[in-house]
Amino acid sequence: MFKKIILVISLLTAGSSVFAQQVVLENPLKHDTFGGLFSAVGTFVFWLALSLVPLMILIAAFQLFQAGGDPEKVKNAKNILKWTAIGLLIVLSARALYEVIKGIVDVEEENVTIIERSIVRNKK
Repeated sequence: MFKKIILVISLLTAGSSVFAQQVVLENPLKHDTFGGLFSAVGTFVFWLALSLVPLMILIAAFQLFQAGGDPEKVKNAKNILKWTAIGLLIVLSARALYEVIKGIVDVEEENVTIIERSIVRNKK
């Protein structure tokens, strides 16, 4: 029994050095800097919000046509239009504020590297 345990332990420890291989982890992001990543996320959210505005206007218009004079449904359609306009104003203001701050601070997106292109580690 003792010989079997020693045999298994020796096989496990000897095999780890034989089967060790190099693993390369590639950067899944297209941006290597925080500024580039922040700009890409902000641009995505901006265009996503802008693409939702016409959809919400169409939904409100459809509800308004389907109201048939019901004051509650008309009020609901007006609320959708109101909150869509407020959301659009917030998104446009946020984008304008981002551009103003970016111009004042004069930050270039390549200044700070947060992720290396590849990380090489040995697998154990």
